[in-house]
Amino acid sequence: MLRDGDRYTFQFAELRGDSYYTAFGKITNSFLQMYRNTKHYELILTAFLNRLLEDPTKISSENYKILGDALMGCINTLVAERQAPEPIRRLKARGPDYRRWNENDEDEVFEEESEEEYDEGPQISEEEQKKLEEDRIERERLEEERIAAREEERRRNEEELRSRARQVDRRAMSELLQHVAVMNPGQKKPKGGKQQKQISAETVDDMEMQVTLLRKEKDRIQMVLQYSEEDLPSKLAEAKQQLDEVVSKLNAQGGAKKGDTGTANMGQKQLSSRLSELTQKQTKLTMERNRLALQLKTEPCPLREELLAVLKERDEAQVKVDFA
Repeated sequence: MLRDGDRYTFQFAELRGDSYYTAFGKITNSFLQMYRNTKHYELILTAFLNRLLEDPTKISSENYKILGDALMGCINTLVAERQAPEPIRRLKARGPDYRRWNENDEDEVFEEESEEEYDEGPQISEEEQKKLEEDRIERERLEEERIAAREEERRRNEEELRSRARQVDRRAMSELLQHVAVMNPGQKKPKGGKQQKQISAETVDDMEMQVTLLRKEKDRIQMVLQYSEEDLPSKLAEAKQQLDEVVSKLNAQGGAKKGDTGTANMGQKQLSSRLSELTQKQTKLTMERNRLALQLKTEPCPLREELLAVLKERDEAQVKVDFA
């Protein structure tokens, strides 16, 4: 403990005394003042003391006593300064310090500002402090309002996007409602004793064609979504060629003439069951088609729309050929 205290006390020791061959002679004092603010001060000081005290016989007991008393006095001074309460300094507004500092001159030391220099800063009155506080509160309020407005705008945009996503193709839904049939009509008794409406084979055939067209529409939307933009020109040319071939077949058959689909020989129960099955398929395909159509709307592309139009004409012509 004494060794550490002696070491740090020796760094700031400023003693006066007889200069014979003692550690705190004039030469030592000049040495300390010269190298006090250098980077490697402790190493230089240690080497200097080791060199100075190589032969302790040259230092008298009287000089050792002077050295010990000086070290104890410095230690007591440091302890008193450390234990003293720190002065409470009131913070005041001061202007910036425009003192120049030369980066190349590392040995330059600026004098510390005294208490009087700290007190020379401009004073702020209570009215000015109150006004500054009010301005700060007003800025915080405006910032909170801006944040709330941005949050409200974001919420409205999200709600609008969700409402657009919930929209369904009204045209397809109206077409679906036009061909709705009662599920299991045999279990429902006719009102007023009237005879239940008969289901014709033509109705079932029309539903067959609509389900087929709906399935093809769902398939072609799903297929077009999988194409990249680089593949669209080649796929469009291929679809136009297929359309020409299908139209040629249709013209060769003499137009759209319905053939025998096998529904003419069905009874009412079979027709009703078949119509119910087709209605369920149509409902399921419509939901899948609407989901894919919404996805297609989020990725608009003129080539995709043109390709879909060509594929639609091709599929409609192919269905007429198949049902002929």
